[in-house]
Amino acid sequence: MRKIVAQQLSAAAARTVHSRVVAHLGGVIAVDSVLAAAPEGLRACGLSWPKVKYVIGLAERVADGRLDVTRLADLDDEAAIAILVQVPGLGRWSAEMFLMFTLGRPDVFSTGDLALKLAMVNAYGKPVETFAKWGPEVAETWRPWRTVACRYLYAWLDGERARLKAQRTTTAQS
Repeated sequence: MRKIVAQQLSAAAARTVHSRVVAHLGGVIAVDSVLAAAPEGLRACGLSWPKVKYVIGLAERVADGRLDVTRLADLDDEAAIAILVQVPGLGRWSAEMFLMFTLGRPDVFSTGDLALKLAMVNAYGKPVETFAKWGPEVAETWRPWRTVACRYLYAWLDGERARLKAQRTTTAQS
């Protein structure tokens, strides 16, 4: 569910909405609590109506057995992605993020992740316009630890953002 919440949002906004949903559901996200929640309550947490529909649909699929999340851990990356993208509201990016951050897969690279693209463009000094070509080529050199490399890039990007924010604050106070 966290991946549905995070779509098209900044990391900070996604954390805020997710924490509201967790609080609304009684402190834990579980299939039963999602299915028992009123759609309006989920919407009031900051989810768009399509995301409310997707979150409930995901819970329904898990509840009725159409999606066996425990089985995903036993599948290779592409097989797990193929199953996840069949769920309305979950695209390839969401599936890749699930593999990276929930299943802890060590060798996933998401060409569709904007933060990763930004980090790589800045770290490598290459043009964003041709990222679709050079990004995956660079990531190939990271095998079999592409997820690990991505996590370092995310951390670097977070550090750069914090540095720039501090710099702006210092400049504004001058």
